[in-house]
Amino acid sequence: MNRPLKFLSLFLFAIVSGTALYGQEIDRQKLARKLERLKQFEANRQHQGSNSSPLSDSTKADILDSIAQIYWLSKPDTAYFFAQQELALSQQIGYKKGISNSYNAIAVVNEINKNYPMAEEYFQKSLKISEEIGYKTGIAWTYNNMAILDAESGRYKEAAKSFLVARQLFVETGDEKKIANVDQCIGQIYKQYDINYDESKKYYERALIAYQKLGDIGNVAFTHFNIGFCYGSQASYPQALDHNLLALKGYEEVRDDRGILNSTESIGVLYDAMHYYPEAIKYYKDALKIASRIMDSAMIYTSYCNLGGAYLHNSNF
Repeated sequence: MNRPLKFLSLFLFAIVSGTALYGQEIDRQKLARKLERLKQFEANRQHQGSNSSPLSDSTKADILDSIAQIYWLSKPDTAYFFAQQELALSQQIGYKKGISNSYNAIAVVNEINKNYPMAEEYFQKSLKISEEIGYKTGIAWTYNNMAILDAESGRYKEAAKSFLVARQLFVETGDEKKIANVDQCIGQIYKQYDINYDESKKYYERALIAYQKLGDIGNVAFTHFNIGFCYGSQASYPQALDHNLLALKGYEEVRDDRGILNSTESIGVLYDAMHYYPEAIKYYKDALKIASRIMDSAMIYTSYCNLGGAYLHNSNF
């Protein structure tokens, strides 16, 4: 009979609770391309002088918006700077799509900075303009981001509803990646807050199929990890182990040290829960090496605690 995970599962909760719904670190290659495109635009604009058209300025607004999105998680002040530039330019040329996008970006920055009333105000401004001009993608993004705001504010049922509105709009626009991302977020809501693991798995499995179809190995790995968490929380340890092994394989393929560490420690936890102590010890040791190499003090502590417990269990003390 399998014993409960007890304190060994706490590290899994910490990992998943720390996962931001807004996504990941800066994509430096993508940022470099956008900044270079902005530089080229400015050079061409200077060359054209007064002959340049408002249409070209709207292109610049779109570039500024994409740069703001890249920065908003890790450098919100920089994201705000580019969003303000986009807003000023869009207002100057009457580019309502750009105004809506900039309001959305400003709202996200305020949300990340925990200024929720201001975030909600700008989301509503963005939504109003997008609905006026029939900008379906803008409406979807705003509902998506408002859902994150609801989740962070403890309004979990409202968050799920807003995500479902966003999902339907992304279905209508045919954006498979965004549909998968929304399914991932809904899965997070049911896993972390509403604690309905069967419902969570349903959305994760939808996301998994989409990411596999898109060839998105990193998100395939992350989704396997999340599904594994759900199975582990339901004491279905063999299924949880299968998904964590697949997650580890994917993380190794994309060389994601953080993902490798989390899935390696998780595999150790699951072997431990199933009383396979030698295997648990092996994975805990591997996790300890990785945590030491990337200097993650919290995970070093967790690995030592879990390793000590596994040694005790293995010795029948």
